[in-house]
Amino acid sequence: MCIRDSLYADETLLARDEILAARDLLAEVEIPDDVSRAGLQMISDLRIASLRAEITLFESARAMAAADGRKHVTQEDLNQVALMALRLRRSQFMDDYFEEQEAEENEIRSLYESGQPGEE
Repeated sequence: MCIRDSLYADETLLARDEILAARDLLAEVEIPDDVSRAGLQMISDLRIASLRAEITLFESARAMAAADGRKHVTQEDLNQVALMALRLRRSQFMDDYFEEQEAEENEIRSLYESGQPGEE
C-alpha cells in the first residue's frame, strides 16, 4: 500500500515534510551561552558524572528547536527535553562506583602519606 492511498496520507506526508525541514535546519541550530551554562548547571546539580548527559541534553534541545523551526535553543527547549534526556543518565551504579573509587584513593593516599608502604 502506498502512503498516498492510506487513510492518513495527508498527515503522514505533512509529518515527513516537517521532519525533513527540521533535519535540514539542525546544522544551523545554536545553543546560546546562557542556555548552555544552565544545562551544565542542571547536570551538575543532579550530580550526573557522564559526558553523555551533556550530549543527550544539548542535542535533544537542538532537535526540539529545529522541529519548531528555530535556529536558537531556548531554556524552555532544555526544560522540555530534560526529563527524557537526563533520567537515564543518572545511575546508582555510577554513584556507587565513584564512592568506591574515592574510598580506594583515600586508602592508597593514607599509605603513602604515612610513610613508605610496607614499612612498619
